[in-house]
Amino acid sequence: MKMNAAMRTFVDRPVNVAPLLSDALERLLERGLKEVGGAVLFAELHPQNKLPRPELIESNYVDLTGYEALENKFHVEDYCEGDILGQAMLFLDEFKKRWSTRFGKAVVIIDYDPTNELGATCTFRFHLERSGQMWLDESTLDEFCAPILVEHVH
Repeated sequence: MKMNAAMRTFVDRPVNVAPLLSDALERLLERGLKEVGGAVLFAELHPQNKLPRPELIESNYVDLTGYEALENKFHVEDYCEGDILGQAMLFLDEFKKRWSTRFGKAVVIIDYDPTNELGATCTFRFHLERSGQMWLDESTLDEFCAPILVEHVH
């Protein structure tokens, strides 16, 4: 797991996290993943069984990795209350346990903003690891002001 210094301060802190994932996050995992046109997507977040036309993916997302990173993004606070970063970390642990290697390798990105004027926010997203495609340059994590982490799932 790679993270910037801002994220390390939150991940290393002692927390009182419920040992259980919220029901809504558990349902997201239970509904599973599906493969559509070479992309792996959360079934609940992507009910369609087809992708946009390739030219739309290229013009709006650059490539299939960009499409996955945006289609598989959700705000953790929409699925739970309380310690949203703790819930994101629990979700990551469960995601890793359930990841099927038949899909290949995944890259998970969690970012956290504890200072948002409307309340803390935390996003979880993933995409497949593809040769020649990159959604986030991991060598630049320390340049981010906001806490961010990247985990490769095999």
